[in-house]
Amino acid sequence: MTRPLPVDEADFPADADLSEQIRFVLHYACLAPSSHNTQPWLFQIGDRSVRFYMDRQRWLRSADPDQRELHLSVGCALRAFVRALPHFGLLGAVTFKPDEADGDCLVEVLVRHAEGGPERPSVLHLFATRHTSHGDFEDREPAHAVLEEMQAAAEYHGVALSLIRDAGDRAAAAHWLAVAEARQCADPAWREELADWVRRGVFGTSWLLSRMGALAVRYLDASRALTRKDHDHLADAPVLAVITCIRDEPVSWLCAGQAYMDICLLLAREGVCVQPMSALVEDREARARLAQMCDPGKRHPVHPFRVGYSRIEAERETPRRPLEEMLRPL
Repeated sequence: MTRPLPVDEADFPADADLSEQIRFVLHYACLAPSSHNTQPWLFQIGDRSVRFYMDRQRWLRSADPDQRELHLSVGCALRAFVRALPHFGLLGAVTFKPDEADGDCLVEVLVRHAEGGPERPSVLHLFATRHTSHGDFEDREPAHAVLEEMQAAAEYHGVALSLIRDAGDRAAAAHWLAVAEARQCADPAWREELADWVRRGVFGTSWLLSRMGALAVRYLDASRALTRKDHDHLADAPVLAVITCIRDEPVSWLCAGQAYMDICLLLAREGVCVQPMSALVEDREARARLAQMCDPGKRHPVHPFRVGYSRIEAERETPRRPLEEMLRPL
């Protein structure tokens, strides 16, 4: 599956000010994965830098009261931006929490021109092939070397990646996923929040289907079908991967998001798909059970996702907001 990119790399303004070049590369940050495709980030461009802000208007308060997934999503956008820079002969230096007085400002990236010019080969083409798959996976694991590379990508960002490959352990995780999703579906606030996002069409459905879907989420009990589908997808997946952190706090969540972005790009290179299983960490009991499977008593599970080869060649593409909607004035 290949998605259209928001800009043509040939249009990069090589002779323009650095701020205009930063603006151009931010189009790739907009392609990052995010919780329920909420894209909860804002950018503030300076002369030689860009600040990444959380967008509280796109925060899932019921599903993510601690803002863990919000921070993880911003971390994904941050890493997408930093990974795209070298293709255009630029480098970025990241500072977390650059302005303690502004709690919504999570990261600042100072940008400069790289010695030696553009990096080749680059990862730019992988932005067109990376996607989340909601379909069935084939019954085969990625190569062992790929799994090791995934773990190395996590370690690079100061987090870790647990790989749950045993069928019995995946079945136990699938059970707790179903329990977590059933609890969420029984919560009117959670259903109302999900219905609002479905109505906005964040999952790529048409105007009519989005509104019909929102009504169904609000007023129909579809929890059994939802939980059964996700249960089976997780139980049958070749691998359940879980990003874990030593400290359960915002900077670690941002680092986890960066790791997930790198993992998504390297798996796109191999033709491997992912799908987050977020309810496993949104429900406290399910998260505690998952922690025991990953690393008992030592690390906090932050982001679980199934990994495998999709049986479906083409899937519905989730829409992206234009960059102009995400820019915050100085």
